[in-house]
Amino acid sequence: MSDFRRLVLRLVHAFWPARGESDLAREIAAHLAILEDEFRRRGLTPEEARLAARRAFGGVEQAKENQREARSFRWLSDARQDIQYASRMLRRAPGFTIAAVLTLALGIGANTAIFTVVHAVMLRPLPFPDPNRLVGIVQQHKSFGVDIVTWPDYVDWRDTARSFASLAGAWNRVYNLTGIDEPERLAGAAVTPNLFSTLGIVPQLGTLFNADGSTDPQTVLLSDRLWKRRFAASADVIGRTIALNGASHTVIGVMPPGFAWPEAVELWVPFVHEPGMNSGYHLLQVIGRLAPGTTLAASQAELTTIAAAAAAARPATNKDWGV
Repeated sequence: MSDFRRLVLRLVHAFWPARGESDLAREIAAHLAILEDEFRRRGLTPEEARLAARRAFGGVEQAKENQREARSFRWLSDARQDIQYASRMLRRAPGFTIAAVLTLALGIGANTAIFTVVHAVMLRPLPFPDPNRLVGIVQQHKSFGVDIVTWPDYVDWRDTARSFASLAGAWNRVYNLTGIDEPERLAGAAVTPNLFSTLGIVPQLGTLFNADGSTDPQTVLLSDRLWKRRFAASADVIGRTIALNGASHTVIGVMPPGFAWPEAVELWVPFVHEPGMNSGYHLLQVIGRLAPGTTLAASQAELTTIAAAAAAARPATNKDWGV
């Protein structure tokens, strides 16, 4: 018998056991009949021949069980029987069935949601070149815990630290987009001009802010999602003027699909330092790219030293603040 035919027969016996049982019963009966004929030819009476055949053949039920193992997928047959039994029991107790299904649904949903978050935050690599070289940096107070970064401290790190190829910051803000169809309130960010080079991201359309800070502060970069939703993915958007919080901004670029840093941001404008942004004003999310050959431990030690110097120089605002 070919392997394919044997596989087909095993599947038939697994899903249609009645057919397999009838075939098995006929085969065993045929073997017993052959043995009985042999013993009758030896001179035994029909009754003696029948008993002798049974003894020679062995346990009928044991033989059937052995053949079931060989002719079918036993685990599949057991699973089918378990499902049938469970279905009968659940039909008898509909209240319990509903409670069990709801409990399972909640459990599966909760586990799926948790895994989705864990995958997004801890397992999935960042969608940037050399993501293992990117680090997020926060300030930590001895008593108050962690916080985002002040502008003066960011400047200290940017100008002093040598363990980073670059350090960039983003200030989450909300902008009212007006002047095109219906107004819309959008999540945006004012970013240091080197943010995109730090992340290793280039626009799909247009240009980025100048890394030296010479870009006109009244310019804006759009996310791919905003470009498609509000501007019909038109290439003519480059050079177009839009109003953000009542101020005119010129669109100079569109970022690639899927890019959004900080999370959920749909547009970016150049960061402009304001006089009130002192060391007590925590506003920046900071991300850095480690310099070649630098370890995370070395960069941590360097920023800790810089923070200690800032605490000595500006005790009113930086006392007990680390990195």
